[in-house]
Amino acid sequence: MTGSTSPHPIDIVLVDDHAILRTALRRILEDRGHRVVGEASNGKEAVGLSLRNPTAVVVMDVSMPVMDGIEATRSIVDADSRIKVLVLTMHSERRVMDDALRAGARGYCTKSSSADELVSLIGRVEAGDVAISADMTSHEVRNDDIDRRTSPLSERETEVIALVARGLDNDEIAQILFISARTVKNHLAAIYSKLDVDDKTKALIRALRLGLVEIE
Repeated sequence: MTGSTSPHPIDIVLVDDHAILRTALRRILEDRGHRVVGEASNGKEAVGLSLRNPTAVVVMDVSMPVMDGIEATRSIVDADSRIKVLVLTMHSERRVMDDALRAGARGYCTKSSSADELVSLIGRVEAGDVAISADMTSHEVRNDDIDRRTSPLSERETEVIALVARGLDNDEIAQILFISARTVKNHLAAIYSKLDVDDKTKALIRALRLGLVEIE
């Protein structure tokens, strides 16, 4: 077994129209102790396969025949919001990542990323985090996004959502910021209101899309 391993095996559905890439990904993932429970070559196949394996992380390409990965992700998440999708694509444009996150993807990884980074991102998505490959988090914010200088969040709220991006829970955030867990909850409530969302995951996705926070 090579590379980093997860504390437990993760079930994974692979979606890509190139069979040779699916074979390579399967080998990488199985070498690290994970289980590939299904493969699909287009978005339409991916929807049915994912709904039959709702606990699996779906590793989804974007450019595919029949149905593209963005539409497939939207269909999967609309049908079962428990299913976690990580988009793996050659597209490094911020616009494509935004579309994927809006469709419901929990992660975004470019195909130029290392195998170890991909495996790490899959683990974070499976754990409930939003995970973005390093080359995408360094992108500049688009002109129509909110600039950090005009952020709707206060400095403290920005600190809180940044710690959420690191995967910390409320108690851990409270310890780092020397405030109570109840105060953290109050800050999160304010963040939800300002970003027009209703939970922590949606707040993080929104903050990432607006360039208010980066994932380390």
